[in-house]
Amino acid sequence: MRSANPVFLLRAALAAALLLPACAIPGGAAWSDLHASAFGSVIAAGMDASGRDITVNDSSGGGFDFEGDLDVSRNTEVAAYYGARVGFAPFELSIAQFGYDGSNDGDVTGATRFAGVPISGDLSISSELDLSVTKLMIGVDLLNTPAARIAVLAGIDFVEFDRFDLIAREARASSGGGSGSVAIGDVQTILEGESAPVPMIGLRGDVRVPFLGRIGAEVTGLEADFDDADILYVDFDIAAHWEPWDNVEIMLGYRAIMMDVEGTVGDANFDIDLNVNGPYLGLSVYW
Repeated sequence: MRSANPVFLLRAALAAALLLPACAIPGGAAWSDLHASAFGSVIAAGMDASGRDITVNDSSGGGFDFEGDLDVSRNTEVAAYYGARVGFAPFELSIAQFGYDGSNDGDVTGATRFAGVPISGDLSISSELDLSVTKLMIGVDLLNTPAARIAVLAGIDFVEFDRFDLIAREARASSGGGSGSVAIGDVQTILEGESAPVPMIGLRGDVRVPFLGRIGAEVTGLEADFDDADILYVDFDIAAHWEPWDNVEIMLGYRAIMMDVEGTVGDANFDIDLNVNGPYLGLSVYW
């Protein structure tokens, strides 16, 4: 991946936005003048992942607990997705949070070790992933009218891996005359208690739809070096807002987070693709 300086990119995005004209016209839209909004929703978050050349150091640092590749099939879990916005046009601050906590079936392929035991070939596993993402963004409107707005965004996604475990679903004797064996239920930890603030830049757009409400979307991301890993990160959110009563909206949307991480995080070294996405339904109020 190409290297990037996140701090430079964030400063450049904000400087560019401030140099462009932001037309803050008074109006009754959710982004007009001094404004605030909050939403709560339920998201059906699906997760799938694949990893290549994964190695995990053992607790003594003298070798590896795990070596192999990983494929995890998609599974969907229901979670809360909520957030808030506050601003005085053309500026806006937003925060949103959601997570995934679930189990997925999958396979370890081309493995040479699992939970410290030498093995060969494939092994059926289930994965336990507890992941949360908190998004904090600053927006500066390039266009702000009662009918539509376009904004440039800069901020972070704070990604927390509370745990990412692999659990054996079949027994396997040690290969090559080694000691021990893999039993059903043996756990191999890939990540535990790891977190990272991922800097991002992007765009947001909202447009009012006559007699219905509005449609809003934002896309943010970054490709950069972070600590000892290269990260390609994209965060996409789109929602239709129907306004049955003044200042109250019913939301139907879709959120997607796509990560490609190559390098070292904690005790693990890997090249892994991880996707969390799904539709959501909720309620929003604005002032």
